[in-house]
Amino acid sequence: MKKISIICVTRNDEYGNHQDLRTKVFFNSLNQINNKELYELVLVDWNPPSDRLPFHKQYEQILPKGLSIKIVTVPSTVHNTLMGSSFLKLFEYYGKNVGARHSSGSYLIFTNPDNFFFPNLWEHIENNMSENTFLRLCRLDVNIPYPGYINVDTIDGLTLMDKPKHFYYVPLHTLNTPKEYLSLSEGFEWATNHEGAAGDFLGVSKNNFEKINAHVELYTYGGYDSIIIRDLIELGLKQYILPTISIHIDHSRSRNVAMRPTDVDENHEKNINWGLLGNNEISIIEL
Repeated sequence: MKKISIICVTRNDEYGNHQDLRTKVFFNSLNQINNKELYELVLVDWNPPSDRLPFHKQYEQILPKGLSIKIVTVPSTVHNTLMGSSFLKLFEYYGKNVGARHSSGSYLIFTNPDNFFFPNLWEHIENNMSENTFLRLCRLDVNIPYPGYINVDTIDGLTLMDKPKHFYYVPLHTLNTPKEYLSLSEGFEWATNHEGAAGDFLGVSKNNFEKINAHVELYTYGGYDSIIIRDLIELGLKQYILPTISIHIDHSRSRNVAMRPTDVDENHEKNINWGLLGNNEISIIEL
């Protein structure tokens, strides 16, 4: 079985409020992975604040048990060299590319550290990852549960679903509720691009990720997830929708009027040295 790298970008800055709660939800769902020996968790700590603990130190008591964990730190000295650094403190897709560069897996799962995954997701990934497809999930946004809800040992996804906000279902499909996707026993290929919330879950082989030269590295808001879906389709891969959902605890988002949204229909040039290739200020530790 191929090694699978779960990659996400972090920063201990209380982004979006209730970061403790959202992080606990994420880590506890990773604790439900059965075949932990197949996985590594790659946490890219981007531009860590100088007045706070590094992200993994802040949450070391609740890091997933039994998983290989790699901490990749991109310091402020690197962040400050990039266009738009005065507008944004964290570049999510630069960071995901850095995580991919330093990952050990031949298969990559890109996500964000405020998502809940049902336990059966990991078996579906293991059974469906291939060189011919990329994997997608539908995402349910939910309102923040009351702060005392989170138990460090167990997370009940069905309880999280009690406060629904928005569901990103597959375009043009007859299934359009979270429970319908949760009732599926098998996933399905779908020709219409499912670009909604793709940044929260994308599964692709490292080989195919390298063929498209990774995520576009820009500093504008939004749209990056749509671009990579289109790139993978253009590469000739089939889109496979997994028979479960992710649950995303919704949060506030900072915006800067000086920055424009990404136009996904523009021709976005890829960087062949993606992931800050060759930068010797990036540090890596394995826990």
